[in-house]
Amino acid sequence: MNNDHKPKLLKAFFLISILLLLFSGTALSQYSVGDTVANFTLNDIYGNLISLYDYQGEVILLNFFATW
Repeated sequence: MNNDHKPKLLKAFFLISILLLLFSGTALSQYSVGDTVANFTLNDIYGNLISLYDYQGEVILLNFFATW
């Protein structure tokens, strides 16, 4: 196999793996609409402490971004 294709194949493999995990339903099956989740707190970009319960009753989109 040509070495030029290996990085593309590796990226494709990881992308497909992530999509399968996201859409398999296993991560989402433990919660239903209306369930209460555990509270947690994080610092925002200004260093302020923010709690999940501060946004109770609102729709929240959590984006856990990481670079490796």
